[in-house]
Order: sequence, then C-alpha cells, then structure tokens
Amino acid sequence: MAVTANSVRTGMIAMLAAKLPAYDVIGDMSASVDAMQLLVELPAVSQTAMLGNMCSRTFGFAIHYSDGGGGAAELHGVAEQLYEALDQVDLGGVRYRTANMRHEVAEGKLAFRFEMVMRLRRSEQGLPKMGALEQEAGVK
Repeated sequence: MAVTANSVRTGMIAMLAAKLPAYDVIGDMSASVDAMQLLVELPAVSQTAMLGNMCSRTFGFAIHYSDGGGGAAELHGVAEQLYEALDQVDLGGVRYRTANMRHEVAEGKLAFRFEMVMRLRRSEQGLPKMGALEQEAGVK
C-alpha cells in the first residue's frame, strides 16, 4: 500500500472512530454541526529527503471539537481523551508515535494539534536494461 496524505488521513479517522466510539469522527465539515463531532483535518504535510532511497514525511493534524454545553471542563476532558488515544497510532498494521501534541480551548471550542513522522522508502524507477551485445571473434 502506498502511503499518501489521503490514506493516512482516512486511516486516522477510522482509528479515532474505533478508539473513541462516543464521538462521531468526521473528515469534512458537515452542514449540521453536532456537539459530539470530532473534525479531523490534515492541513500540513512536509517531506524531507534522507540518505539512500528514504524520506521523512511529517503529517500535521488538527482536530476540532465544539462545546457540547459542558464548558471548558468538558473541552479539557475531550483533550485528555485525545492525548491518550493518540499516544500510539496504528495505521495499516504499523504502529507510529505522535509528537508535539498540544491543545487550546477558546470561545467554547477545542483545537487539538499533533504531528506524526513516517520514514518512507521511495520507490525506485526502473532503469532501462542494457541491450544484448554481439561478440565477434576473428584470427589475425
């Protein structure tokens, strides 16, 4: 399976939906905003070349949650659940650690951000194969 931004994003949504069944985990802003929805966004992806045929890709996620009426205490409680659920992430049978987890509560909304770094092997392009050589022998 090729690792793409969309495959990592959909894998993260599915993993959060399994770990936090009390919340409706969505990937796109819906017309009706429900208080129990976690909106998962992937606003930033960066890639750095490494030695050999490797690269390091960093996925910067943002999760948004609106106040369900419980105030700041509820929002901080949801953030604690996200810290626990995102400590180790299992995507495609591979376990990853997250980094730089942080959250902010402002105006009745929770903004939770974190990063996940993957080391990837870039696929090698097939080089053209050398053609057949003809060999001749002669006597002088």
